[in-house]
Amino acid sequence: MADVFRDIQAIEPGEDFRRTIQNALRDARVVLVIVGPSWSGAGDPRLDDPHDYVRIELESALAEHLLVIPVLVDGAQMPAPAVLPESIRPFSYLQAHEISDSRWGYDTDRLVDLLARHGLQPRAREAPARLPADGVGRQVLTALAQVPGDFLRLLYEPRRFLTERGAGTPDDLRRAAVFLLVSQCMGGLLVLQVWPTRSGVLSFVLTEPVLVLLVVLATSFPMYLAWRLAGSRRNYQPVVVILAYQCSFAGMALSMATFVMLLGIELTVSTALHDLAGTVTLEQVGRLMTSLQAAPSKGPWLVSALVMYAIVIGTIIWLAVSWRSYGDALGRTGLRSVAALTLFALFVGIPIGVLVWAATLGS
Repeated sequence: MADVFRDIQAIEPGEDFRRTIQNALRDARVVLVIVGPSWSGAGDPRLDDPHDYVRIELESALAEHLLVIPVLVDGAQMPAPAVLPESIRPFSYLQAHEISDSRWGYDTDRLVDLLARHGLQPRAREAPARLPADGVGRQVLTALAQVPGDFLRLLYEPRRFLTERGAGTPDDLRRAAVFLLVSQCMGGLLVLQVWPTRSGVLSFVLTEPVLVLLVVLATSFPMYLAWRLAGSRRNYQPVVVILAYQCSFAGMALSMATFVMLLGIELTVSTALHDLAGTVTLEQVGRLMTSLQAAPSKGPWLVSALVMYAIVIGTIIWLAVSWRSYGDALGRTGLRSVAALTLFALFVGIPIGVLVWAATLGS
């Protein structure tokens, strides 16, 4: 059928043109009509033209009583009956299926399920061939090259970016893992500019990505369980991918806040960090706070504290905005998203509260 429609616009308008379309539709079972924002409107010259091939296809499909499914894209709405020619006016009463950029995976899955219910099954996918070693290396290099762009998109459009990555494909997982490793190593190197570590540079730099990875693994299952109870599909990978990006971004923000705080301390009391870098104890922290309060000029410390708080507050706001990407990727927004957030907070908060309570009793 695709071959028939490939050159359909080359046919001269007329009865031959209409018969060609009718013959093409004769073996069809479902007709998908892609409707964009300007697909129809009052006085649309295309639909008003009785020889327009889209109008003829739609007229023929409706006349043959085929299953016609309007597919709305780019925020389009179904046209009102009054703006359509009488021959295709029944189209405006059909049940439409919307596909949005922010929920592309979920919406297309629903469309495939709808077609399957009408007896149309997708072709079985061939098992992907195993990638050679150089192919894996190229993909890792590609993921490395994407890190700066991923960071910028996380910064100014986190919801859209995380929703796109929320497909949970192997490429998404690999890209998120590379972003986690690179971003946290960079955060560790930033802190090293002011922190006189005594554990070795490599050990210090690799500690942060390991810790963030452990946080992702520890919280991914409660997150997945929360969304499952909120009614989402059984799909663990999108949760891991989005969570990895969120934890990576939050980890970078924490590194920046730490760097600013340590820089303020260094500029206020130059020897404080060297004294603290050995073994951090509550007594040493108390001495540090006393020395900061007794410093003749507290300006650098106060400025760094304000910047640090701004980074922390901005990160909290960012996490709140990016949370909505879970609902977009998993197809559960609104109250279900709020329910998932509440369940996740309970799943994580209750064990932490119990541990804190047990530690308090032990002390």
